[in-house]
Amino acid sequence: MAKLYSYEIDWNSFSKKTNLIKEKKHKNFKTVDYDYKTKYSTQKKETKINFNQKNFSFLYGLLFFIIVIFLFFLSISLSFASNISDTTLEEYNIFQDTNSSNLVKDYLISENNKQIDKNLNKTNVFQFKVITYSKYRVRKNETFENIAKKFGLESDSIILCNFIKKKINLRAGTILLIPNQDGRIISVNSNDSIQKIANRYGASWEKIVDVNNLTSSKLEIGQKLFIPDSKMTNYEKNQYETPIITYIWPIKGKLTSYFGPRIDPFKGTYGYHTGIDIKNDMGTPVKASMNGFVIFTGFDNIYGNNIILKHSNGITTRYGHLQTVLVKKGDQIKQSQKIGTVGSTGRSTGAHLHFEIRKYGKLIDPLKILSN
Repeated sequence: MAKLYSYEIDWNSFSKKTNLIKEKKHKNFKTVDYDYKTKYSTQKKETKINFNQKNFSFLYGLLFFIIVIFLFFLSISLSFASNISDTTLEEYNIFQDTNSSNLVKDYLISENNKQIDKNLNKTNVFQFKVITYSKYRVRKNETFENIAKKFGLESDSIILCNFIKKKINLRAGTILLIPNQDGRIISVNSNDSIQKIANRYGASWEKIVDVNNLTSSKLEIGQKLFIPDSKMTNYEKNQYETPIITYIWPIKGKLTSYFGPRIDPFKGTYGYHTGIDIKNDMGTPVKASMNGFVIFTGFDNIYGNNIILKHSNGITTRYGHLQTVLVKKGDQIKQSQKIGTVGSTGRSTGAHLHFEIRKYGKLIDPLKILSN
């Protein structure tokens, strides 16, 4: 027999349980959703980081490649510049020039020399008179001025062509070189060119070429060139006009023996005379040939009573065979001052003065230093 069961459902409790189950399920779904989103975001970030790393690697590689290419071309440029520098140094020899700006000048001069050679090859017709020289023997009392006037020249030209540095009195019989036109003679130095010489003396290279009858721009060291129309500079004029202090004759008289080889008057054998002998009367005053001071007075068997004076430039003068000595060692002496008298002491054949000159101890011929 069937039994009937009756249940009483507590709907409030059931409703609460159902809601709990839903909340738990929803909570589980939220957890899953959060985990999925977190995982997806992380993967996305990792993908982005990997992508950025790849980009940076590419950029670094590109930069490295650019640097390598730059260094390669830089090395080629430096090598090329070095070759140009070596060629330039060989061609222009810049280290032998005190002024580096002359490198440009030398280049221009080189180009000018090429042009000069081209012009010389084109024609042999000269526009200016070719230089010629003649020789002239000086007469008594003649000067540079009146000789220049005879030949229609400036006195500068005769002075410069004969390489005279100081104003002198011309001796009769002196041979002078006379050019057929005004100018000077110069010697070519190392690294000289026609253009350089022209610039130095303010002349045109065309005139230098024509006057010297040159057929090439190549010059040799020591070669003589005539520079037309060149005159003395102010410096040269000052040097020329500055008076020369010359050694004067200690006494007047007859030369009885010259400097150099001679027959010894006592032995009759071949010997060497260390000075000159000037004959005069016993007791004739002897004068100092130049300003100086006394470094020796005394007697010896050869020179007898003698005096030695010291002068500038290492020069000493000796006065031998004196009768009397009028100065003492250490005295300051002026030119033409009386220092003794003519005698015949020592190794002597009669009254005369032995006059001797040495330069730094080396004997020299007094006639080369004494004034006219």
